[in-house]
Amino acid sequence: MFRLRLLAGLTKSARSLVLTVACLIGIAVAFTGAGSDLDNQIRAKRYEHLPKKPSGDLVLVIIDTPSIKDLGAWPWPRSRHGEIITALDKAGAQRIALDIIFDQPAADPRQDKLFAKALAHTHANIYFASLLENLSNSKETHEALPTPALLPFVKPVSIWVKSDPDQFHRRVPLNAPVLGRELPVMAQALAGTQYPDDGRVLIDWSYWPSQFPRISYSDVLAGKFPKGFFQGKSVLIGSDAFGLGDQYSVPFHRKVAGMYIQAAAAETLHAGRPVELGDWPSLLVALALIGSALLFKPIWRYILLGAALFLCGPIQILIEHLSIIRINVGAAMLAFTGALAAQALLSMAQAMLDRITKSAEAGLPNLAAMELHERGDGVTVVVCLRNYVETTALLGFAAQGKLLAKIRDRLILAAGHDRIYQIDNHSFAWRSNEEVPEVVAGLEGLEALFAPGVQVDHLTVDITLNAGFCDEVGLSVQDALPKAVLAATNAINRGVLWERYETDEDEVFWKLSILNEFEQALGRGDVWVAYQPKLDL
Repeated sequence: MFRLRLLAGLTKSARSLVLTVACLIGIAVAFTGAGSDLDNQIRAKRYEHLPKKPSGDLVLVIIDTPSIKDLGAWPWPRSRHGEIITALDKAGAQRIALDIIFDQPAADPRQDKLFAKALAHTHANIYFASLLENLSNSKETHEALPTPALLPFVKPVSIWVKSDPDQFHRRVPLNAPVLGRELPVMAQALAGTQYPDDGRVLIDWSYWPSQFPRISYSDVLAGKFPKGFFQGKSVLIGSDAFGLGDQYSVPFHRKVAGMYIQAAAAETLHAGRPVELGDWPSLLVALALIGSALLFKPIWRYILLGAALFLCGPIQILIEHLSIIRINVGAAMLAFTGALAAQALLSMAQAMLDRITKSAEAGLPNLAAMELHERGDGVTVVVCLRNYVETTALLGFAAQGKLLAKIRDRLILAAGHDRIYQIDNHSFAWRSNEEVPEVVAGLEGLEALFAPGVQVDHLTVDITLNAGFCDEVGLSVQDALPKAVLAATNAINRGVLWERYETDEDEVFWKLSILNEFEQALGRGDVWVAYQPKLDL
């Protein structure tokens, strides 16, 4: 019985349990970041299926395999980099950034002088990469600015990026410290932004590396580009050649050269710094939707929660594709999943409880249900169908449930409430809070209630009832019910409508029972009165 009551308690508070499970899962995921994998997978789908066209304000100059074949083995003399910067400056470039580290003096000092001379005569803003390694762990960091021979003519920028735990590069820091100087990331320089904080920007990898305007390094030196190709543009010079080893793992695109991280980050900032809202807005909306869904029937809960779970991904994709808002839905999705799982388990528990507490014939509350729910004091009443076997044989098993349900409906009128239980295939029982005279009055009315018969499948079935009750109100259902059944059995055997379970000292109710038997005998014609006149002497 304890397990049954526990099961009933769980199903009774199903809505609260579902919402509680959803809240606990959602909050735990939001605090721990356990939903980040879902968000990353959804964003990867957006990058794949909804690519964005770059603005065209950023041009990539690629140190590629054809350039190495044309210009010789890498590394090239620094004077050659001076030549390309001069060519780009003459072509009208506004900003020029080199994703190449020049932290050591050249082996030939003349190369640094030639490079510095070219930089000094350049009108464009020149940005050189600074060295920063191992910033993300506790080991010794390696930091370096451009060599002193070149530093006066350039603006140093950071190219440091930190990977996520899965080794994918999804964000760039806006600024990073190098030798005590807070340097902006190269992407900021290319985008022309000046955000001073040390926040990290989520890169929009829907800007595919292959879609950026690009040209080979050697073609720039050869002048093989259209007029105006670099006019007013930001130019990023970097390597993307087999064997140079500058490759990083990124979402959807797998491995890319490091220069593309800066290019995609620059294009992201050019469109507007992303506003990351995190998990909480979508989680709060999800919990509100879960709470609203619980107002509906279970089948609709499944439909609403399933639809909400399915739509989380498309909604995130749509919002992030059309705006600079970045919203996480992983916590919300897991909250929906938790709510669905909890609802499924509770539905299984409810089905199990129904199987235990409802009759097989009519699906009516049975003896187990009565023992579960009727724990208060009261008079225990049992009503038995005397002609049940003959009736069901006539109607067949299919109509048995309909008959029992209609009998229960009429017994509700006699009991004054709907807590009527089918305790076996031909008996009903309930508990009454009324005094015994009122209970007796209700039982006396059973004949009138069932006199017209019960209509089942176009047939009118005559029902014969006998009742018994136990008025020891302090007894539990388990103790009082057998006594009430015994009283009903005695009523059947004696041919009376009802009988009370009584002991030898219950003289008053014995008289009531005798009166009841006498009335029944009169109705059957078993008792008659003989009058013998006497002579008045």
